[in-house]
Amino acid sequence: MRKSDKQGFAFVELLLVIAIIVLAGFFVVTIINRNDDADTTTTQQTTEQAPEINNSEDLSEAEQFLDDADIDDELDTSEIDQALEE
Repeated sequence: MRKSDKQGFAFVELLLVIAIIVLAGFFVVTIINRNDDADTTTTQQTTEQAPEINNSEDLSEAEQFLDDADIDDELDTSEIDQALEE
């Protein structure tokens, strides 16, 4: 009888397993980063919150907040201006 020389995984099989793990990790990181970018965009748009309204004094504070908010300053209209010039 011959003695078997098999001793677990071959080098090529080990490389394949490592490559699959690396690819799976890459896709997981890509998906997580994509979700983080979406959360960051939403957070940047709502950096300052209007006060909660529970009574008429709060309504006055909210009105003042909205009057002080400069929405036009935050908008980037350069793309719209370029499209209108064409």
